[in-house]
Amino acid sequence: TIVTKRTTPQLGEAIEAAAVRQCRVQVAVRLRPLTGDETGRGEAAVVHAHENTATVVSGPGEADVQVYAFDQVFSPEATQLEVFSKCAAPLVEQLCDGFNCTVFAYGQTGSGKTHTMMGTAADPGITPRVCWYLFDRLGRQPGAAARVAVTYLQIYNEGVRDMLAPADADAPPLRVRCCPRRGTFVQNLSEHAVSSPAEIAALLERGNLSRATAATRVNAASSRSHAIFTLHVRQGRRHPRPAEAAAPEAEAWREVECVASKMNLVDLAGSERAKASGADADPELLKELASINRSLSCLGKVVAALSDGAAAHVPYRESKLTTLLEESLGGNSQTLMLNAVTPCNAAESVATLGWAKRAQSIVNVSMRGVDLGEIGASMRRMQLAAARQRQADEAARQAAREAGAAAQRTVDDERARRLDVERRAN
Repeated sequence: TIVTKRTTPQLGEAIEAAAVRQCRVQVAVRLRPLTGDETGRGEAAVVHAHENTATVVSGPGEADVQVYAFDQVFSPEATQLEVFSKCAAPLVEQLCDGFNCTVFAYGQTGSGKTHTMMGTAADPGITPRVCWYLFDRLGRQPGAAARVAVTYLQIYNEGVRDMLAPADADAPPLRVRCCPRRGTFVQNLSEHAVSSPAEIAALLERGNLSRATAATRVNAASSRSHAIFTLHVRQGRRHPRPAEAAAPEAEAWREVECVASKMNLVDLAGSERAKASGADADPELLKELASINRSLSCLGKVVAALSDGAAAHVPYRESKLTTLLEESLGGNSQTLMLNAVTPCNAAESVATLGWAKRAQSIVNVSMRGVDLGEIGASMRRMQLAAARQRQADEAARQAAREAGAAAQRTVDDERARRLDVERRAN
């Protein structure tokens, strides 16, 4: 579903008739535990979680203490289930109600983004838990038939590639398109219908094998691309027929609406410094790093423009990442930004938390999934009704004019009769 930036009055009325929610971007922070290497080097945590605040202590003085408040802050002891339950589960409810949703995982390299989003077989992350909960939730909706499909892509060196398509090193990157009906989309991106969480798990496993990763000095399995896994849900909502209109059993239900929505699960590649990661000695890693940092810089500019509120232009088109996620930032989506933080690096933590704080002021306008064809039909119905009303108004005005003219003729005739009587009397 698409909310256009500019609408005609008729389309505005059609959208207003649907469920529209103005919702602030939700921001959560998760601190990862110290690794064995960090503990072995004698490093200590400088970022601490208390209720919904994250405190960075970069020195002994009061000026070295910075406190940030967010919607959710998870300590290193938080479990995957706790993160999912508080952050992603409410969004699945909104997805089933017909609203688009997005979960971002943002943070420095090695901060735990991919672990939070994907997890392991023994300790699944947000993405597999979302899939399980989605099918459970859809199965509990009476009178509803749902179709679920998935897409999985990565943005590598500013090229968009299908992670579920057969591997082909010579295949050109997919093209990003935009049209009034579909909005922004990736041309020829494969879409796979699924009927169970197990089928999604198999697709995720297959897709993850094709994701670009590399070993660097700061992360043995560093993601070198941004990955976007999308769940597309289309539901036919049915209500029981009235008792007096009862039909054969096969027709005991009547479909009253079709609701379409989607959920983007985004695992961003982490920003890093070339010298710290060792990319300065490897041309291929350096090229990947430059592309990652450039797209994250564009994302930062978009967040800054949206949080400013007075920016005349939001630079969505400066990168493939921000182009594809335009709806998620300032558009038609209920969005959660989950920021993964390395607890022993004060400078990186302050940068991540400052970015997260700016994102917290972004406001999206989320519209319940109304098919554009339905909106067009609503527009046509309203236009027809308006035309009929105009005709009725014009007919009423014409009748009023004719009645007024008849009344005036009556007055004129009466005046003429009186004048005639007066002349005869004289």
